[in-house]
Amino acid sequence: MSGGPVSTAVLWREGARTSRRWQTYALRAGFSAALLGLLLFGIWASIALQTQDWFDESQSAYMGRALFIGFTVIQMVISMFMAPMMTSRAIVEERLEGTLDLLVLTPLRAGALLASKVGSRLLVLLTVVLGSMPLLALVTTLGGVSVTEVVLVTIGNAVTLVVMGTLGAYFGLFSKSPIIATLASAGWALLAFLGLPGVYALMTGAYSTSAHVSPFFASAGDAWGAVLLLTYVPTILLTWTLGTRLFKLKMANAELRRYFSDKVWGTRAVMIGGGIFLAMTLIILPLGIFLAWSHTYAETQGGGASTMVWALGGLGRGLILLWTHGLILLGTWFYLRLGMDLVDAFEGMLDQMGRDRARRRKSRGHRIWKNPVAWREARVSAWGRGGLPLLIGWGLVLFAIAQTGMWLLPGGLLTVGTANAAAAILLTVWLAAGSIEQERRGSTLSMVLVSRMSSWRIVFGKLLALSAPTLPVVMISIPLLLIGFPQVDIWGAWDRSDGGSVMAGSVVRGALTGVWLIAFWLAAALTSMWVALRVRNPSSSYGASVGVVASFVLIPTFLTWVLRDWWWAALPVRLIMPVTAPSAGPFEIILSTAALVVVSVVVFIVLSMRIRSWGAR
Repeated sequence: MSGGPVSTAVLWREGARTSRRWQTYALRAGFSAALLGLLLFGIWASIALQTQDWFDESQSAYMGRALFIGFTVIQMVISMFMAPMMTSRAIVEERLEGTLDLLVLTPLRAGALLASKVGSRLLVLLTVVLGSMPLLALVTTLGGVSVTEVVLVTIGNAVTLVVMGTLGAYFGLFSKSPIIATLASAGWALLAFLGLPGVYALMTGAYSTSAHVSPFFASAGDAWGAVLLLTYVPTILLTWTLGTRLFKLKMANAELRRYFSDKVWGTRAVMIGGGIFLAMTLIILPLGIFLAWSHTYAETQGGGASTMVWALGGLGRGLILLWTHGLILLGTWFYLRLGMDLVDAFEGMLDQMGRDRARRRKSRGHRIWKNPVAWREARVSAWGRGGLPLLIGWGLVLFAIAQTGMWLLPGGLLTVGTANAAAAILLTVWLAAGSIEQERRGSTLSMVLVSRMSSWRIVFGKLLALSAPTLPVVMISIPLLLIGFPQVDIWGAWDRSDGGSVMAGSVVRGALTGVWLIAFWLAAALTSMWVALRVRNPSSSYGASVGVVASFVLIPTFLTWVLRDWWWAALPVRLIMPVTAPSAGPFEIILSTAALVVVSVVVFIVLSMRIRSWGAR
């Protein structure tokens, strides 16, 4: 049980416990439902287009290709974020529950214990990915996609899961929040999976070679895309080796300076490797680029390349790939070394902010608001650990989008406003569920409920406190939507005689959408509190709340597009999500806004009446 690289006892225990959680079933069902919904939408669109006179078989292949790209993007994004979230949570739970010290007493080796806990989470995700492979293969019936590409995308997704899961376990050692560990892992993925392919393709002179280094382009390189399996093996081994050494120190409660020792990080060996890499950059890399580009140039001249040129071109690409392996290894080592400090510093900053605010709270007790619940939860120390990393990460994303100038393009402002609204609602749901989950986990909810405050004041206080970090983010979307809708229609209305009325209608639609967004924020916040109170396991509050709100958004959106030709069936669904309907009018948006307000009032009344009985469970 303890002599091998993996403890089978722990693996079976963790695997059985994880598989029996309802979140696992919800993850599988949600992932498969998203792919199945996209597939059904593609089938419906192909049938609808075949009735048009201008449609032919070649355009069906384009549609199949577009659906295939949609599949791969959904898979990769989910894998890139879910893998580190689940593996880091496996480590964080042990630390927060105080059971990590007890593991030292067991005969299990640290590496086997860590491999078992992380492997159990990855196996769950791998089953989801493999289970979705038949759905992905159905796209081939539309044309434009080969079976080889389906296999390569599945391989790329599996590589993403293993790489990101290993990174999540590493950063989970230094964070109390799986969100922070996930964001730190995603930062590495953005550099390696999205930044490196462009540089690599530029050096080799062929776009298809990006499949060698990025799972997002796994289907672009034909059978040579399988090289991706070997590209990240050294990175996985490096991350795992460093993570195991640091995990041993965590188990032993070693002093801080041991975390930075040369024995852990092998600094001398890394410096020698850096020297070798520098020599490769100066000598081997230019030769590889020359040979690869000579092969590309010979192919562009017509008639194809000779056997000698083809062999030399392959040698050149092999040298570039070898240099890229060294770059990934050194870059990963520095990222892990720097990321450990940054994550640990960020955790310390959040803890210090909480302690400082706690001291200030004790010294100015006379400044308590009229609603103590709102005063208690509106402070950054109450919501900062879960919400502050999300706010900072999203702020950096918005800054990056502003730098690209995408908002200047027609539809750019509307896209940014929609993305910002989605992020604001996600943050609202997360913090609303967290306000209940943290109360239940810390056993402080009962103390609030036995106070002399009325129930409606407790619910209203939590809602008022929730508005402090989330409502400003929602309000940012309103001017973006107000200008974004006319920006989309300005080119089409430029030469039309009724262009003025079209622009006026776009302005009205943007304003009504902004009002609808505020009503939806209110309904999402109260519904998330309701779900978090009703879920038995407090740690399941987040997933359940996000799932309920996401279903409320995605299912009506999907049905409005599928049933758009049957107005009598689409009308009730359009009233639920009119802002995503193809041609919803102002009256439908007004009715939906009024309905959301009524739903919010009803949920608020029910919460006020039942919060004490539900919270006492």
